[in-house]
Amino acid sequence: TPDKLHTWIRTVVDAYHFSREGTLIREARDLMNPTIMQRLEQLKIMVEKNFM
Repeated sequence: TPDKLHTWIRTVVDAYHFSREGTLIREARDLMNPTIMQRLEQLKIMVEKNFM
């Protein structure tokens, strides 16, 4: 559903932006492609505009 998709995207984007040094999320962030994160942010906005 759009709500579940939005929640998942928001969780991933927030974890990417707010990760701290020395955490597992921080290590995972280093493996993430910045282009993918930008596209997820755009998708999040589209879901908010069109389905919420």
